[in-house]
Amino acid sequence: MGLIVKENENTDFKPCPAGTHVAICTGLVDLGLQVNKFDTSKAPREKVALFWTLPDVLREDGNPFVVREVYTATLNKNKQGTPSKLRSCLDAWRGVPFTEEDLKGFDLTKILCKPCMLSIVHEEKKEGGVYANINSVLAMMKGMPIPELPESSLILHFDTENPSLEDFQKLPEWVQNMIRQSVEWEAIFSKMNTLEGVPNS
Repeated sequence: MGLIVKENENTDFKPCPAGTHVAICTGLVDLGLQVNKFDTSKAPREKVALFWTLPDVLREDGNPFVVREVYTATLNKNKQGTPSKLRSCLDAWRGVPFTEEDLKGFDLTKILCKPCMLSIVHEEKKEGGVYANINSVLAMMKGMPIPELPESSLILHFDTENPSLEDFQKLPEWVQNMIRQSVEWEAIFSKMNTLEGVPNS
């Protein structure tokens, strides 16, 4: 992930267990155009964050684990012919490669609330301990039951083209901050408040 996040000061934090788990996509967040923090000479890229809830994998508080990944929002292949990370993810999730028609424009909202299998691996931190990383996203096995989401599960959806203040306020703080750092934040902020009838300051 192309993110720098603050380490959780809670040393008792338990990462999502490693293994292959049934997951449901519960978050699709348009992060806008993001500048490459490691090389500002590169053109900003559209980014999107996906969140998955694992209904059968519970934390100590009884709530299911939620994992996420940030992708560059493109289905292109690079010069070597390698598909983008998002395209590879969606190919495996859907179980079929993209057709030429699909590549003209795929509506990502189609994956919201859809099930899949997530392969989670643990990787060591330099400072000690481990963190959970999404190794792969796979299609559901035929005939496999799909667990229900707890009633308390939040569905996160934010679109910078049609931004909702209510949806924005539901996002985790780190996601809100990422959107605020986007190239088009001022336009998003203005449109979001105008749509909600809030006077711009």
